[in-house]
Amino acid sequence: MATHLERSRRRRLAPGISMAAGIIIFMIGIYTVFGISAQTDKKLARCTEETTGVVTDVSASGSGYFITIEYTPGYSPVSVTLDSKEKYDPGDEIPVKYDPMSFRNINIEGITKTGSSDRVTGIIEILAGAALVAAGFFLSKPGRARRRN
Repeated sequence: MATHLERSRRRRLAPGISMAAGIIIFMIGIYTVFGISAQTDKKLARCTEETTGVVTDVSASGSGYFITIEYTPGYSPVSVTLDSKEKYDPGDEIPVKYDPMSFRNINIEGITKTGSSDRVTGIIEILAGAALVAAGFFLSKPGRARRRN
């Protein structure tokens, strides 16, 4: 059992720890919303060339599937494995948009992660960080004055 001194020390430190963790999570959320999602959008915007890809392999992974898609940008075939919520069968054809400068940089409608999904994650992080800062702020408010004997 903790002594009175240990309990009072924890009570004094808890608001600060909560606020510090909240600020860190809040800042990560800001970076996710404005940094990572913008990078993802720029990467997908460079995917201007279009070809048809063929699903070569499908394997289950938890609530989704790993699908391997083979497509040919130019002369040599490229094979990429992606996560998908939809089940595809081997041999299915899928339109693939790719970056002509980097053939592995692809955009497949409905499969490729977009900047909007990064923004949703960032907003959740921002809200969680703000909640921790608010909890720390309210925990740090002085309570009733204690009686002294």
